[in-house]
Amino acid sequence: QTWPPVEDRPHCKRCVACTLMWPPEANRCVCGDLVPKCHKGCSQCEKADTRSGRPLYKCLSFEYYNCAAD
Repeated sequence: QTWPPVEDRPHCKRCVACTLMWPPEANRCVCGDLVPKCHKGCSQCEKADTRSGRPLYKCLSFEYYNCAAD
């Protein structure tokens, strides 16, 4: 599965991969972002240490997309 460039999806500025939804505003990062909870479809979610003390999570594997494969 290939993911188009992030430029045309404003919510995916710092992503490794992004969802393919319409409208573009509905898109979310799949890999590489820190989120309060992992996305639906994230099959491997890892807690990330943050300085703020609030727990954040990052997705390591999203459905069929392996974030570490890049």
